[in-house]
Order: sequence, then structure tokens, then C-alpha cells
Amino acid sequence: SQRTLQMADGSLVPSTGVWTGQVSWGPLQLEALFEVFPSRGFWRMLIGKPLLEQSQAMQDYDNNSIMFASQGSQH
Repeated sequence: SQRTLQMADGSLVPSTGVWTGQVSWGPLQLEALFEVFPSRGFWRMLIGKPLLEQSQAMQDYDNNSIMFASQGSQH
């Protein structure tokens, strides 16, 4: 991938590749695309707005959880 990703702190990190495939996430099965980048061990996976919108999920920052609106289940 030729993308450069902007982190929350404003720093720019080059993507090192792209992964696409099926993701099982709670009650959902999704076709997803992930940009791969060196996180220096801070995250296993960073979920961005496109995947949250695709899965119709809502993030609760206070509880550090994600809720799928259609299922009413929390993960």
C-alpha cells in the first residue's frame, strides 16, 4: 500500500501492506480490509471508522467496548 496513516497524536506512519479477508466479530461475519503498520506493540488491531460503519457498531469509550446496534450485544 502507498498510504500514509495519521495517528491520533498527529504523527504520520507509512503503511507496510494491506490484508483483506473474512472477519468473525461477535455475531457478525464481514469482508474487511486492514492497512498494516508498525504499532510498536501498542495494539493487536486498530479498528477504524470504516469498519465501525460497515458493521453498524458503536464504540463506548468510557467502557472500552463496542456494541453492535442490530444485535444489542456488547464486545
